[in-house]
Amino acid sequence: MGKLQVRQPVSGGLLPPFFVLVKRRARPPLPWTWEVHRQGDPDTCWRALRGYKSAEDAWEAGQTALARLGLRHNPEPEGE
Repeated sequence: MGKLQVRQPVSGGLLPPFFVLVKRRARPPLPWTWEVHRQGDPDTCWRALRGYKSAEDAWEAGQTALARLGLRHNPEPEGE
């Protein structure tokens, strides 16, 4: 399985105030979940209510949640 890539923000190197963390929390078939955290705060702000088949699926769902909450710092991925 490929590793998830973390890109540095293009806005002068400042870290976004919120970020998505993907974790393996259960057994297959839906072991992956996402959580939204605030920088510098160890507590979870929001988390998935369901599991996902892959870390990539959980990551995309977490990014969608950030966008819906209006918290997404860098909404579109750069060319891969």
